[in-house]
Amino acid sequence: MQTAATIMAASVFLLPVALGKVAELILKSTNPDDIDVTVPLAYLRTLLVVSFSLTGIWLVVAVATLVVLQRREGTAAARNAWLVLGVQVVLGVLFLVLQGVLNGVNDGG
Repeated sequence: MQTAATIMAASVFLLPVALGKVAELILKSTNPDDIDVTVPLAYLRTLLVVSFSLTGIWLVVAVATLVVLQRREGTAAARNAWLVLGVQVVLGVLFLVLQGVLNGVNDGG
């Protein structure tokens, strides 16, 4: 269970991003709304909803798994997975903040 918890914690952001790319591939190849998919922001809202929803769901599942692991096997067993999850969350938030700052610079503000 330690290995599964660590893998889940380590993939809390990359797995949803990868699945978001799969959703993008499906949407742009099937083009259900018959829009111009050559535009860079085609299906942006749908892709953001899919990616953020998957990230939230995967984060909840990872935390639940870590809580179960900690209760069954003790704090020491879950320590590394909690550390990995914490690093992932901090880096994810840092990425979003820096992206917002970069967008502000690009917009001239």
